[in-house]
Amino acid sequence: MLPELPLERRARFIGEIDLPEYDADILTADWPISEYFEAALKVYGGDPKVVSNWIMNEVLRMLNDLGVSADELSLTPEYLVEVIKMVDAGTINAATGKSLLVMVQARGEAPEAIVAAEGLGQVSDDAALLAVIEGVLAANPAEVESYRDGKVSLFGWFMGQVMRGTGGKADPGKTRRLLEQALKGK
Repeated sequence: MLPELPLERRARFIGEIDLPEYDADILTADWPISEYFEAALKVYGGDPKVVSNWIMNEVLRMLNDLGVSADELSLTPEYLVEVIKMVDAGTINAATGKSLLVMVQARGEAPEAIVAAEGLGQVSDDAALLAVIEGVLAANPAEVESYRDGKVSLFGWFMGQVMRGTGGKADPGKTRRLLEQALKGK
């Protein structure tokens, strides 16, 4: 049997996998990338668009930066999917996931091992988040007063301070909810 031609693969990505045409064009322009995508999709077993986004935004940037082909990466499709699943599960946030891809490529180690060794897990424990939030509010009483007097644009600044206090590992959704409550004085 003859190998699938790029145009056939593109049509299959659009018709069977339900990818947008743009994604299919990008992913089939380079044979190793399309193979990488298919391998990752098989392991992921979820929404193909999620895998496509990670490859088009992060893996292709990495390939360009390193000047290598997808089949030369230490970041295997399986490792990519491991990172995506950690982000999906909330174990790490998307920003940590992106930096983790670079670490996996550089070290050739499994993502889970790097997360454990580097303490990259997302902070999602309410008590831990509240401790950081309370510290930020206590250290910035003038900003708290301004916020409570109606300067709601400060909320983003507070979020940034909490993120800085957790090394960027705070669960954004929980942090937002807890910070809103704390700023209201509840």
